[in-house]
Amino acid sequence: MPPTGAVAPAARDADGEAPPTDAAVPLRVVQMAVGDDHACAAISDGRALCWGDDAHGALGDEAPSGNLVGPKLVPLDAHGPLRDPIREVAVGDGHACARTRAGRALCWGAADRGQLGSGRRAEGHEAFRASPQNVAAPAGDGPLAPIAQLGAGSSFSCALLGDGRVACWGDNGSGELGARQAGRDSPRPLWVDGIDDALQIAVGSSHACARLRRGGVRCWGHDAYGQAHPPPLDDVRELAAGGYHSCARLGSGQVVCWGMWSNGQLGRPRDPSATIATPVVGEHGLGLLSGVAQIACSYAGSCARLDSGRVVCWGAGNDSDRRHEPAAVLVGAQGPELRNVVLLATGIGEPRCAATADARLWCWGREFLTHREVPWPVEVPWRAAAGAP
Repeated sequence: MPPTGAVAPAARDADGEAPPTDAAVPLRVVQMAVGDDHACAAISDGRALCWGDDAHGALGDEAPSGNLVGPKLVPLDAHGPLRDPIREVAVGDGHACARTRAGRALCWGAADRGQLGSGRRAEGHEAFRASPQNVAAPAGDGPLAPIAQLGAGSSFSCALLGDGRVACWGDNGSGELGARQAGRDSPRPLWVDGIDDALQIAVGSSHACARLRRGGVRCWGHDAYGQAHPPPLDDVRELAAGGYHSCARLGSGQVVCWGMWSNGQLGRPRDPSATIATPVVGEHGLGLLSGVAQIACSYAGSCARLDSGRVVCWGAGNDSDRRHEPAAVLVGAQGPELRNVVLLATGIGEPRCAATADARLWCWGREFLTHREVPWPVEVPWRAAAGAP
C-alpha cells in the first residue's frame, strides 16, 4: 500500500524548512528529478532518496547489481556527517547530483565522460564513482559555489551560479558544455560562453537552455532539429528540455515548444512548412493549453502540471491518434485522473514521476521501475531516523 498521512504544519527555519527533531517525523518530497532509468528526490529532512536501475553506482551503491531497486537513502555522508542539507537533485543517464543548502554540489554514478565534475575522469570497464564527489570550481581552487540550480543531461551536468553564470562539465561531443572548445570532454566545470545573467537552466539529453534576466532564451549543444535554436520569446517563466526538443512556459500560462516533432512532442499538428513556433494546443485540440503551473520534457514527450493540480501530457506516451493533443494522465486504463499533483518530473527516456499533496509518489513509463504505462504508487520510507540533518 502507498504511504498515507498528511504532514502536520510545523515551525520553519530561515529556508522555509521544518527543523529536525530527535523523534521520527513524516517526510515529503520537496524536489525530484528523473533520468533514463532511475530517479532521485530531495526530501524534507535534508537527505536524498534514489530508486530505479542501480547500474553505474547511480543509487550510491559501491557494488551495484544492475537490478531495479526501490527508494533508498543515498549515503551522501560516506565521508562524515552531512551537516549541509540537500535542497535539490539532478539525474542523468547513470549519474546524479545533489545541491546542498550552502550552494555546493555532490555527484555520483557514471564518470566515464567526466560528468561528476570532480576534475577526474573514471576509467576502466566499470567507470563509476558510487561515493559522492565534490564538484570543483573551473579554476580548481575549491568547490564550485554558490550554486543556485543544477541540471543533468545524458552524460553531462550543468550548474547555475548565484551571480547568473552557468558552468557545465562532462560530455562535450555536441558542444554540451557551451564552451569554445567543443568536442573535448571535461571532468572539470567550464563556463558557458556569453552567459552571466541566467535566471534558470534546463538540461536535455545533449543540449541545454538558459532563461536570461535581460529577456529571451539562450541554448547550446546538439541542434540537429533546432532544439537549441529558440524562437523569439517574451515573458518566459520556465524552461524545460527533452531529447531533441525544448519548451517554455510563458507568463500567460501557455506553453511554446520547438525542435523535433517526431511524436507530437511540440503540441501542435505536424506541418513541415512551419517556421514559427506556436503555442501548444488545448486538450482535445480545443483552443490553447492554459493555466500551466509547471512543464517537463521527456525524450520525445512533454507534460504540464496545471494550476488545478491535474497533469496532461502530449507526444510519446500519448496513445491517441492525435498524440500532439494534451491528454490527462489517468491512474488506470479508464481513470480516474491523477489529481492534486504538486511536483512533476520527467526523464531523459520516457519515465515520469509525480508527487501529490497527500505525500504520495507516483511513477510510470515503459523504461522505469514500475514498467507500467499508468501511474503506480512507489513505496517510500517516509519516516526519518533520529538525528536527521
